[in-house]
Amino acid sequence: MKNTKILSISTLVVAALLLFSLPANGQTAETPGIIDPMGTIYSWGYNHLGQLGIDSEDETSETPSEVIGNVIFFSAGQDHSLYISEDSTLWATGSNSHGQLGINDAEVASQLSPVEVDDDVIYVSGGIVSTHYIKSDGSLWAMGRNDFSQIGVETGGENQFSPVEVTDITDVVAAEGNQINGFFLTSDGTLYGVGQNSHGQMGADPNDVADVSPDDPAEIDTDVVKFAVGFGNVSYIKTDGSLWSIGRGDAGMLGTGSTDHIFTPAQIADAAVDVDCAARNCNYLDSDGQLWAYGRNTWGNVGDGTNDNALEPVQVLHGDNVVSFGTGQRHAIFAKNDGSVWATGHNRENQMAQGDEVDQITEAEEISVGGTYDNITIVSTNGAHNLVMDQSPAPPAPKNLSAEVQMEDDYSVVELTWDDVDVSDLSHYLVSRTFDGTETSFQSETSSFNDTVSTAGDYTYTVKAVDQTTFSSDPSSELVVNVEVNVSNEKNPNIPSAYSLGQNYPNPFNPTTTISFDVPEQSHVTLTIYNVMGQQVAELVNAAKSAGSHAVVWNAQHHVSGVYFYKITAGEFTAVRKLTLLK
Repeated sequence: MKNTKILSISTLVVAALLLFSLPANGQTAETPGIIDPMGTIYSWGYNHLGQLGIDSEDETSETPSEVIGNVIFFSAGQDHSLYISEDSTLWATGSNSHGQLGINDAEVASQLSPVEVDDDVIYVSGGIVSTHYIKSDGSLWAMGRNDFSQIGVETGGENQFSPVEVTDITDVVAAEGNQINGFFLTSDGTLYGVGQNSHGQMGADPNDVADVSPDDPAEIDTDVVKFAVGFGNVSYIKTDGSLWSIGRGDAGMLGTGSTDHIFTPAQIADAAVDVDCAARNCNYLDSDGQLWAYGRNTWGNVGDGTNDNALEPVQVLHGDNVVSFGTGQRHAIFAKNDGSVWATGHNRENQMAQGDEVDQITEAEEISVGGTYDNITIVSTNGAHNLVMDQSPAPPAPKNLSAEVQMEDDYSVVELTWDDVDVSDLSHYLVSRTFDGTETSFQSETSSFNDTVSTAGDYTYTVKAVDQTTFSSDPSSELVVNVEVNVSNEKNPNIPSAYSLGQNYPNPFNPTTTISFDVPEQSHVTLTIYNVMGQQVAELVNAAKSAGSHAVVWNAQHHVSGVYFYKITAGEFTAVRKLTLLK
C-alpha cells in the first residue's frame, strides 16, 4: 500500500520563511483536505474475510464488483479495505482480527460490507493488520495490532479495537504499519519508526536495540517524500528521487543485490517517483513511467518472466507507461496511461481475474476487469485482493469558440464566447491564451470570458470544460485573434494597481494546477517551484510580462506527492505561497 504525503500543517509556513528568507506574503496554513480525484471503487480477488466489501460470503471473486461510490481516497490492508467518501467519512470492510476496522467489539471478526468508522477524515493508510488515518485538524489516529506499540501509542494491550489518537509523534503526513512496526513521515520530511527492531529496520543493530517506543521514535532518515513497508523492512524515496531500503533482506526484499539484513539505509535506485511494498516484494515507478520490481518471485510476482528472486531491481515486462500500481503479497497490478490494467503473479485467489485454470503469470499480461470502466487510473492492493477506482469520464470539449475585439483608449478587450457544455457536474471552464510563446490560463464560470490585453499581436485561445472532480475535457479548436492596442495603461481600469500572487487552484491537485499573478506594469517575471528542502524543481515563467492579470499551469505529472512552494519575482516584488500535489 502506497503512502501519500498530505497537505502540510502550520510548520510548513515556517519552513517557507526559512527556505526563502522572505515575508510570508499570502502564506496560509490551510486545513488539510483532498479535492480530487473522485470515483467508484470496484474490487475482486480474495474475499474470505469480506475484504472486497461486496456483502458476499464467497471466498473469492473473479469478476469485479462495485463497492462504494463518490470516493476521494482509498487504501488496502492485507485483509481489509478502507475508503474516504466525498463527505470525508471513513469506511472500512474486511478483517477486524486486531481491531483494524475500528469496530470496538472483539467478537466482530470481520465485516462483509463497508461500515462507518469516523468523519472529517482526509487520509487513510491500511497496514497489514492496522489502520492509520488523519483528520482535517491534522490529528493522527490509529487502531489494530499493538503488542509492540507499533501503531504509535502505548495502550498496554495486544490489540486496539477503537481509534486512538497518536500524540507522541506530531505533524505526521503519512503513516503505515506491518505486523510489528509503525512508520511515520512528518511534514519536515523525517521518517520515524517504532516497534520491534528484529532485522535492523529501526536503524540499529538488533543486538543493541530490541524495541523502539513511541515516546522516543527512531529517526530512519530525512528528506523523505514517500515510503512503503514490507515484512520487517521499509523502502523510501528522498527529495532527489533516490530510492533507499533498510531492514530485513531475505529473498532480496531490500533490492540491494544481497539477502543480508542491513541496519543502515542503502540506496538502490535513482529517479524514483513512487514505491509500494507488501510482504517480501516491492515495486517502484521511475520518472519515465517504467515499473520495476525486487524481492521474492516464487509466484512470478516480479514480472520478469522467471521465478527467480530479484535481489536488485529489474524491469517489469510490459511495465511501461504506468500511471498507477499496487504490490500484493504474491502479485502486482498496474494501470497504464491508455486505461488498460495489467497483472503478474499468483492467481489462486482470483486476484488476476483469470479464472481457476490459471495458477500464476510470470510475465505481466493485460487482464479483463469487466469492460465496464471509463477511467481506471488508480489501483491498490496489499494482500490478495484488488481495488480499482473508476473515475467519471471527462466532459466533452467546448465548441464554436469565437471572439470580438473591443478597442478602448489604451487597451483592448477580447470578448470570447463558446457553446455551453451540457454535463450535470460541470464546475467551470479553463481558458488558455498563448501570446509570444507564453501560455496563461483563466477560469470562467460561464461560457464567455473577457480578456483585457495591453500589447498588440496575435493571441491564440482554447477552452476546456472542467467537471466537479477536476477532470478536464480536450481543448476546443484553436482560435487566433489579431489584436491592436496602445501600450499605455493609464486609463485602463482593468490593469491591476499592485503586484500580487494568487493561491493556486485547485489545491490540493493532481497533476495540474493553475497559478495566477498580477503585474501593474510591464515587468520581467520569474515564477519557480521549490520542494520542502528549498530545491528548485520547475521554472514556470522567466519572461517579460505586460501589465495585467496572468495565469500559468503547472503539470506535476513527473513529481512526487507532497508540499511544494511557488515564488514570484517581478521587479522589486517577491512573494511565496505553498501548494500540495496529491497523487
